Amino acid sequence: MKYYENMALEATEYKYSFIKRISTPTQKANIIPRAMHFVIAVLLLSGASAQCNPGQSSADGRTNCTECHVGTYQGLIGQTLCLNCPFGMFSNATGATSCTSCPEGTFSSSEGASECELCPLGKYQNSTGAISCTGAAYLCVRNCASFAAWRE
Repeated sequence: MKYYENMALEATEYKYSFIKRISTPTQKANIIPRAMHFVIAVLLLSGASAQCNPGQSSADGRTNCTECHVGTYQGLIGQTLCLNCPFGMFSNATGATSCTSCPEGTFSSSEGASECELCPLGKYQNSTGAISCTGAAYLCVRNCASFAAWRE
């Protein structure tokens, strides 16, 4: 990796000394982008900018990256840990970059949920992202997931 970094440094120094010798602004405008592309390519090949992708983590945030487990997520690059999905949310896939709110009729009362639980019989939840269900003095007539299905 040191070899590539030195190459990039030499290329950068050469670029600047070469540009100083060019006389017209048009020639400078044409040469600068090409030289920068070379420097960027060398840095990428050297792994200097390699980091764990969103949905992954590792001890140093760069090498041996592993996907986040179900119930966890990571939305940023180069992170050292995956985060538990918060209450009322879940993640049922590995490598998640975000969590999903529990839909109506379900809830999640713990962090790191891989799925949401259905509301128990006699209770309902008519909003998303719930951490519990509400009891009611109503009778469910059909599709008990939402309050609209309940009648006195």
